[in-house]
Amino acid sequence: MTCDHEGIKIDIGCGRNSPDGYIGIDIIQIIDGKGNERVDIVRDIEKHGLPFCDNSADEIRANNFLEHIDDLQFVLNECWR
Repeated sequence: MTCDHEGIKIDIGCGRNSPDGYIGIDIIQIIDGKGNERVDIVRDIEKHGLPFCDNSADEIRANNFLEHIDDLQFVLNECWR
C-alpha cells in the first residue's frame, strides 16, 4: 500500500453528512435526493480495516457509530493504528 494520505480527517459511519474536510467512510453508499453519492469510501471496516497507512490520520470522527460494532476492539485498534 502506498501512503498518499497524511494528515487526513476521517468520518467513520458518516452516513449522508460528513463535515467539510473529512473523508466519509460507511458500509453502504448513500444517494441524496439529487442522485449524488454522499459516501467517499464504501467499506466494512469491521471486516477489512481502514484503507490508510499507519499514522496517516490527524482526526477520526465516529458519531453514532461505535455502538453498532460487534468487534469494537478491532475497530479501535484500526483507529489507533
